[in-house]
Amino acid sequence: MKKNKRTLPPGGKGPLYKQLANLIHTEISQGVIPPESSLPTVRDLAQEMMLSAGTVMHAYDELERLGIIEKVRGRGTFVCLQNNALHDKKERAMRLMDDLLSDMQKLGFSLHETQTLFDLKMRSAEYIPGTARVLVIDCNPEALFVIADQIEQVRGAQVECRLLNDLSHIPGLMEDNPDIIVTTASHYEMVVQSAAREDRVCRVVLSPSQNTVAKLAKAQGGKVGILTASNRFAWIINQVCDELSPGTSKTPHLLFGSERTEDFLFTLDTLILPDYYARLCTQSDIEVIRAFAESDGNVIEFTYHIDAGSLMYLEQRIESVLENKENSKDL
Repeated sequence: MKKNKRTLPPGGKGPLYKQLANLIHTEISQGVIPPESSLPTVRDLAQEMMLSAGTVMHAYDELERLGIIEKVRGRGTFVCLQNNALHDKKERAMRLMDDLLSDMQKLGFSLHETQTLFDLKMRSAEYIPGTARVLVIDCNPEALFVIADQIEQVRGAQVECRLLNDLSHIPGLMEDNPDIIVTTASHYEMVVQSAAREDRVCRVVLSPSQNTVAKLAKAQGGKVGILTASNRFAWIINQVCDELSPGTSKTPHLLFGSERTEDFLFTLDTLILPDYYARLCTQSDIEVIRAFAESDGNVIEFTYHIDAGSLMYLEQRIESVLENKENSKDL
């Protein structure tokens, strides 16, 4: 694989394992990863991309199922040889997709709406029997990544993500009938109304890690700024900072992709970033952040997670769904 550090495309939709599988598949298709070359171990790729080992393993399993890579016991994981027939099939598929996009635009759907509806159909088609389908909904991508990443570690969970805003203007998002819908307390009522079944909706509480709180407390007093993907997540960080130091002025923030990022960071002593920020920002942002850190700037990754009680309850809900499906199969 490429020697430079890879990251998932900013604003990616769907399960993290699927995004990673698509990224690797694209690099193989474009010849960036040659046929028969070896891929990194699960552990090495997980560390490189700041993903869980389970997510990487799931992506490799998906690519193997599609015949794109091959796992050789005792040797590693390798890219399969590609042939002309496969190339021709890919060209045909690309033409069909071009036609589909054109038809969807004629019907009045934007590219974002088309992608969301296509993802919905794909999730239905690729459903894995014996799993609990978990739909995660929140208003910002930062929280979605955090929640999805933790739930993907629960045995039997098949996770999909949706932004809250999509519920209001894209039809059909709740017609896929997920087993469990997960959201935060602040969005619970709206999600329940969209789901039409309160018993499927599960609330989780998110909180910063103790290590993050300690680092934020230590940074108070200096020039602190926030760089993130959404205004909502910047507001969440500000709430935590205000609890640590009541009455202080609001911490300024900037969104990823701004032309003013370099100038903004130049004024700071400490930069606060969302956890797994590399999945959300541009390559230009990453380079500026790296330069800031190398010039002795203090970088704090705001590690946000599902609290233990919420996660335990969610694990029990998933286990209950799996048991019910197993019992139904035996009838």
